[in-house]
Amino acid sequence: MALYIQMKIPEPGQRVGLLVDRSLDMLVSLLAIMKAGHAYVPMDPTHPEQRLRQTFDLVRMGGMVCDSQEAARLAPADMPVDPPR
Repeated sequence: MALYIQMKIPEPGQRVGLLVDRSLDMLVSLLAIMKAGHAYVPMDPTHPEQRLRQTFDLVRMGGMVCDSQEAARLAPADMPVDPPR
């Protein structure tokens, strides 16, 4: 997964949103983001959509890892998103 993130976001040191429910997948994603040379931005899937969109605007993320189609739709159109499996 870290290699996939590096390929999608090649410039190191980017912020990557992590919009995943608490689970083993969240931990694996967090470690993959850091191993790819990026910083993770924890986002809570239970927060309202408006707050999540505000986070996208303020943080200027380079990409996002999510675990649902609804979360993937929140990302701006030009943002690389690791879609749910």
